[in-house]
Amino acid sequence: MLAGSKVAGRVTLSTLHSAKGREFDAVILFGMSGEDIPTWRDKQSPSALREARRLFYVGVTPPRKELMIVYSQGNPSPWIVELYKRSQQV
Repeated sequence: MLAGSKVAGRVTLSTLHSAKGREFDAVILFGMSGEDIPTWRDKQSPSALREARRLFYVGVTPPRKELMIVYSQGNPSPWIVELYKRSQQV
């Protein structure tokens, strides 16, 4: 996770875990492809899958202005698809 703050020229490199409760003007999430999140380990149990989904949403909630999500072409995480569908309902 790469995040920009109000201080010009400042970039914060963070994990999804450490982003909880923080806000940034802009956030770039890398590695959000279907095979990366959720991982095969996350799919082994319902509780692990719930935790991975929660972490994904921790990553998409801190931006005040701009969110960019990077994933392999044609292979987004299922939660990106879910997020997109929700955005179209508004």
